[in-house]
Amino acid sequence: MPDIDLSPEPGWEVLENLEMFFSVCGSFINSPPEEERMQVRYFLQKEPEAVVGKIYFGPRCLGAPGFVHGGCESALMDEIMGIASWAAGYPVVTGEFVTRFRDRLPLESMAYAEGRVIKMKGRKVYTKGQILSADGKVFCEAEGTYIKLRTDHYERFLAGVHMKE
Repeated sequence: MPDIDLSPEPGWEVLENLEMFFSVCGSFINSPPEEERMQVRYFLQKEPEAVVGKIYFGPRCLGAPGFVHGGCESALMDEIMGIASWAAGYPVVTGEFVTRFRDRLPLESMAYAEGRVIKMKGRKVYTKGQILSADGKVFCEAEGTYIKLRTDHYERFLAGVHMKE
């Protein structure tokens, strides 16, 4: 098992309230090292403002031989853009989501991700994100439209009540 460094880069800060968010719903992509899947840690970058992440894609993220499965990349993009919305003060759920794969991401590699809110219109929150290498090579890009939760749904979320409607 490689030594994986998920520590923040200069200019990255710990995201406030992320533990509260994950304590209610959990991260559906982050796994413990022994599972050999995806390991991710999220931070807030002030300039330019974005939620950023450092990710290790373990051997069980296999898609095409030697490369990360596109579903892993898509899940990461959905999660980081959703977290960016929450961090900006918009509790949301995914409404629409598009991923564009630009290059194959090598398996068992470290990568960076970023997600940001582009604009708000009514209850819709528009986002963009990408996964890239340390030297800036873009592996995938994504755009999302997230829907701001109604107050009653948000209160139920905070209370840990799972909604059926």
